[in-house]
Amino acid sequence: MGEKQEVIAIRRAQLCSELHDLRTREGISLSQAITAYLELYNTGVHHSLIYATLGRLSASTLRRWYNAWLDGERDWRALVPQWRSGNVGHEVPQDDFNWLIGVLHSDGKPPVAAALRMWHLKLRTEGREAPVSDRTMQRAIKVFAQRHAGRWAYMRRGAKYFREHYLPSVLQDGSRVPVGDLWYSDGCLLNFEVINPYTGNASRPMFVPFMDYASGMIVGFDLDFSENRRVIASAYRNAICLWGFVPLYIKWDNGRAFRSLQGKKLNRAQLAELRQLEQDEIAEISGNIYATGVLEILNSLPYNPTGKAKIERFFGTLDGGLERFLPGYRGASIEDKPAHLGRNEKHLQQLDQKLRGNITLTLHEAKQVLNWWILDIYAHMQHPEIKGKTRLQVWQEGLKSIDDSRRRNPEELWQLMLCQEVKKLDRSGVKVRGLWYYDEALFDYVGQRVYVRYDQMDDRYVFVYDSLKQPICRALVRDVHDPLVTVRGSEEEKLRFTHEMKRKNRLEKRMRKDADALAEMTRDGGMFMMEAIGKLREMKGGAPLELTNLDSSLPHLPQEPVEGEPIQEEEPDENEVVIPREFLDAIGVSQ
Repeated sequence: MGEKQEVIAIRRAQLCSELHDLRTREGISLSQAITAYLELYNTGVHHSLIYATLGRLSASTLRRWYNAWLDGERDWRALVPQWRSGNVGHEVPQDDFNWLIGVLHSDGKPPVAAALRMWHLKLRTEGREAPVSDRTMQRAIKVFAQRHAGRWAYMRRGAKYFREHYLPSVLQDGSRVPVGDLWYSDGCLLNFEVINPYTGNASRPMFVPFMDYASGMIVGFDLDFSENRRVIASAYRNAICLWGFVPLYIKWDNGRAFRSLQGKKLNRAQLAELRQLEQDEIAEISGNIYATGVLEILNSLPYNPTGKAKIERFFGTLDGGLERFLPGYRGASIEDKPAHLGRNEKHLQQLDQKLRGNITLTLHEAKQVLNWWILDIYAHMQHPEIKGKTRLQVWQEGLKSIDDSRRRNPEELWQLMLCQEVKKLDRSGVKVRGLWYYDEALFDYVGQRVYVRYDQMDDRYVFVYDSLKQPICRALVRDVHDPLVTVRGSEEEKLRFTHEMKRKNRLEKRMRKDADALAEMTRDGGMFMMEAIGKLREMKGGAPLELTNLDSSLPHLPQEPVEGEPIQEEEPDENEVVIPREFLDAIGVSQ
């Protein structure tokens, strides 16, 4: 009898003894005693150590043990398990086994069969026969992997997998955080495609939400095509402007909110400049958030999704509850991609085209769909910790207890958190996020640098300020016309094109009017040069010239002979043919 068998028998006997005492004390039948005792035992609270050894029990098992215990005169030896103890099966050579474990402890995750083939090659090289069969060695490796599961997972799957699946998580009491005190934020690349307004191509957008920790409610979000400071600031601004108060604490991801430059060759000066730029960008967004009244901004540990498990679970709910039903869905991973995206799936591609059509959502449409799903579906789901209430109910009840000192004017918060860029004004307007914006007030600022402030969630307009940050106008997004709009465009497209041409003519007419007004203003005081020229023409002989000898009159022929030797006449050639002058005059040729 082994030590483990002895421990099991003693703990079985302890259960039987307590069952017997219960039956004797209460004066009930064996069946009633077993039922009452198992109700308490199977919870795992009563005798947790015994429960950890014996596990959950059925009534028939406990009855069999109790009868055997009575038949054995209440001796624990009557309850010893009848299976064999000690070493079971064949032993494997330790050196070969250690060599195989070393091969399998690789992050390349080689299969056991491949490692056994390498082992046979090693045996042939050494001139030895296999001491045990492959099946025996496989069983030994399986037992080792089970007994050392943590190390096996660490060596083959990495530290991140080990931390997430084997290290104990930190237990948190969410009831200690009131509604509205702590907001979580993280970025998630959505699994469906939308039209990128910057490039015009379909690509997956970056989703940045803010979640209230206590209620699990999404209080604000925004979309962009990279995790940058603008989309984070815009998502936060949308949240505080919608609900009219600021949280006390914010906890967000530790990753950089900038596009990766990995693969580009940068020298030390460029790297230092890049780091300084990142620090300035982070300082700007953090400063704006602190200015709203937030006490502290916390960063989660890198590569630690369990630190923000609530928002990670929300991303999983979003994928299963909305994204998989949208056109342009691409799957949560390569293995999870839709079947019609596989190779040679022509029929499924035709079915997908028939059911969903060749539709790709725009960025604004994707925001509307997400907004609808969050408020009408996700907010009405059952709260995982507070039974009988939805997330929206918990959130609305918590809003009533928000202190008045934390409430803000949404208009001031909205202005504070607008995104800002410096742009050079083109004759076509100002270009922001791939879209052109124009207003007639920008006509006089072409070629100048202006400040542009805009709402990341609304691409219909931008605010334009001059170099002194004085407001100029609110510019609206421009329409892009078909080159053949006058031939094949719809009535609405033709009307927009007509309005565009009328605006150009109106601006040109305005400039002509301004030019005529300017000419009228300068006729009296600004045309002094024309008056001077008129007086000059009236002067007899003109004005005296001092710096030049140029005169308007033609000079007279000098009477003095030109200095130098006189020109010598050439003697006629004897062979030269001389044509009489009378003949030339007769035919009209002058000599």
